[in-house]
Amino acid sequence: MPQLFYLLLLLWLGAGTLRAEIVLRVQGLPNDASTDAAALAEQRVVAAFQQRHPGVRLVPAEGLRVQGLNTEAATIMMISGGIAPDVIRMQFRSSDSYIRQGLVASLNPYLAGEPEGGKAILGEIEPQILPVIQRRAESGEPQVYGLPTQPVWMGLYFNRELFRRAGLPPRAPRDWEELLAFARKLKTLGKVHPLFLPSGTGTGFGLMNFIRAAGGDALHERAPDEWVAVFDSPEAEEGYLMYYQLIEGERLAYRLARNLTPEEMETTGMLFRYVGDTAAIDPDLWGFGAVPKGPRGHRGSEINAGILAMYAGITEEAKRHAAWEYIRYVTSEEADRVRINALVELGQGAIVNPAALRKFGHEDVLVMTPPGFEAEFAEAMADCRPEPYGRNCNLIYMEVAYPMDEILLSEPARRAWEAGDTAALRNEIRAILSKAAERTNERMIGHVPPEEMAHRRRVAAALVAAIAIAFIFVGRSLIAHFSKAGAGLAPPVGKKPMAAWLCLLPAGASVLLWNYLPMVRGTQMAFLDYRILLKSSFVGLDNFANVLFDPSFWNSLLATAHFAAWMLTIGFFLPMLLAYALHLIPKHKIFYRTVYYLPAVISGTAVFFLWKGLFDADGLLNQILQLTGFDNPRAWTEEPRLAMLACVIPGIWAGAGPGCLIYLAALKSIPPEQFEASEIDGAGFLSKTRHIVYPGIKGLIIINFIGALVAAFHGATNILIMTGGGPNGATEVASLLIFFEAFSRLRFGPATAMAWIIGSMLLGLTVMQLKRISRMEFRTAR
Repeated sequence: MPQLFYLLLLLWLGAGTLRAEIVLRVQGLPNDASTDAAALAEQRVVAAFQQRHPGVRLVPAEGLRVQGLNTEAATIMMISGGIAPDVIRMQFRSSDSYIRQGLVASLNPYLAGEPEGGKAILGEIEPQILPVIQRRAESGEPQVYGLPTQPVWMGLYFNRELFRRAGLPPRAPRDWEELLAFARKLKTLGKVHPLFLPSGTGTGFGLMNFIRAAGGDALHERAPDEWVAVFDSPEAEEGYLMYYQLIEGERLAYRLARNLTPEEMETTGMLFRYVGDTAAIDPDLWGFGAVPKGPRGHRGSEINAGILAMYAGITEEAKRHAAWEYIRYVTSEEADRVRINALVELGQGAIVNPAALRKFGHEDVLVMTPPGFEAEFAEAMADCRPEPYGRNCNLIYMEVAYPMDEILLSEPARRAWEAGDTAALRNEIRAILSKAAERTNERMIGHVPPEEMAHRRRVAAALVAAIAIAFIFVGRSLIAHFSKAGAGLAPPVGKKPMAAWLCLLPAGASVLLWNYLPMVRGTQMAFLDYRILLKSSFVGLDNFANVLFDPSFWNSLLATAHFAAWMLTIGFFLPMLLAYALHLIPKHKIFYRTVYYLPAVISGTAVFFLWKGLFDADGLLNQILQLTGFDNPRAWTEEPRLAMLACVIPGIWAGAGPGCLIYLAALKSIPPEQFEASEIDGAGFLSKTRHIVYPGIKGLIIINFIGALVAAFHGATNILIMTGGGPNGATEVASLLIFFEAFSRLRFGPATAMAWIIGSMLLGLTVMQLKRISRMEFRTAR
């Protein structure tokens, strides 16, 4: 009996312990499987926190990650799906949107509990970062919404070995003149890329180095919380011109929409990357320098950091306190000490900032520091500015990249460069930037004159009324048509239809739950300034009004039509042609079926990454073109005339096999006697195709056409991986734009309005196809 009592007591105490444990979902936790020095150092920081707080269990919260998809979108999808992180890792550019949406909580109550009201904590933060984390609330009081961890500065790394071979000094170029001179010298080495700059969705990150070095910027806060796009200024124009000279003018730089491989790093002369308490690349192989100064002596290098914030939806006070303790510790000087000590113990002292080595008592390791390393660190940290952090800055890098793509592809700009007419080139750049800045001010920041807004609302009212009338008319038409068609059907056996209805009930309930209820909710969102946590406000027809006059929306419709044209021609007819060919060949049918179907076995994402590598500037396809004497300096995904085709080909290649087998099964259902009779009558190939094959698979063709048409308007996944919507919006189809609007810009209302407009456009075609299917008769094949 006493043993039973003690057993129950232990179980009760264990249950109490489990109840007391706090599970904290954290973004940015290090991967336990990683073995590199930086990850091991972060693991020690986490271990030190857990040792201090044994009652808190940290769980990674990373969400969905897709190439070309920014981290903000992954976070918003987790929050929308009810699995929000308790500790959110924000970027500077997304911080304003998180704060306005009410997704992150103010840390002021917890700072107030620290010594001196948290002044010591805020005093440790770089002054350039303070305006990013401290914003004015609606009450007017400044609120701290997060704390920065491991600040980094942008710098220029150079390949020591390539610099030695080119006879260049062992340092980074100091200004633009030296950057051009060094790049020209590296180009003489042969198969060497003097400078690497990211392309695709990363274009803006490399471009900002030149805009700021010229003395310009992407955005300017002209009044408290009132931002305006300024990348059309004369200073920013200088940055665009320099970028053009490097990429298209002298072709001293090359671009890729992915990270460099180790082999590509060996043939790259210079690249922009961050530096913080440690260098991003081995300093024995790569030297580090500050961002080269522009013509006015500016550098304007970027300072950045991850901002750890507390999710505002946490309801348990104990969990909120645990989240604060984690944020406070990970961003503290003590955590920095743990990181630096770990790196030194792991033999990585050579990559550590010498100032950090001195701060934490590792002066003996300074002998490992490469010559000039400390001075370059200090130079990089001087004259730095934070990443844009104003209103709706989530996609600011894409906004500055759009005009750059347009300039790179401009024929007038190319002709002006070849003629040496700098004035004409500047005029072309100025005109493109002016239109792009105007679009950014309207789309991203929301500057629309009142009289223009009134006109847009009138147009939107007419459109919404037309959509409502169309849906009512179509609904009545379909009910009448299918009621008439169903009247001619034989009644169920015994006139007891209950069993049939019961069989249909699960499918009908599923469609209602996942299709129609979200559609009803979406109708409501289209008229709201929708916020995930805060109270949404009614805006009437403003979402429709702004969408109708948004050039990006109409451009996305053109891109969708372009995508659909490829998919409904090559993508739709190729499986039929392959199936017909396979049906006619006399031998080796199993072999050909296997070959056709093999691409479908590969993961869909892997297919697109495979083809993306083939389409690169140095990919296999461009190498084959070079052998034929045609030099294409760009990746196919960066050519507006080829980008959409490059997005379509992988999907067709992977989907042709399964479609082929479906059509082959339909061809097998055609009685062979019809072919024999036609041959006796002397019918040829075209005659048999027209009078036997086409009628035999006509029903399948119509059904597949509907599916292909619907898929064409939802083809965002492969485009997101291949191009991210670029270049210059050439592949930004409607579904991709809707996704960006909702999960990157957090503009759920306009995104829903776009979806309703597109749905109404497809309504008539859908009704026509449904009526045709209702008149068809289906039979089983023998």
